Amino acid sequence: MTVGLNAALTKQTIDVTIGDAAQALNIAFDNVESAKIFLDTAQDADLEALGYSPEDVATIRSAMADLDELRTVYHGQADVTPAKDFTVFARRVWGTGYIPGR
Repeated sequence: MTVGLNAALTKQTIDVTIGDAAQALNIAFDNVESAKIFLDTAQDADLEALGYSPEDVATIRSAMADLDELRTVYHGQADVTPAKDFTVFARRVWGTGYIPGR
């Protein structure tokens, strides 16, 4: 069985795939911005009371700061020099079952 891009490919399937990817990226960056706004006002003690360890809180804050910086680059609000791997902390919060690049 052949899956993915194949001889049955149509303009419509390409349009849908590209549109879905672009929309998903925009939604993801909206979610990053919302989470960053929340974390900026959240107290460490309140997050720890929810069950996060101090190390978890630091990782979450670092991951969202990196992802929010990437969001600002995406929107043309910032430059990043030198190049930066924005996944250093984000990969720590991806969760189980997620395989990067898939």
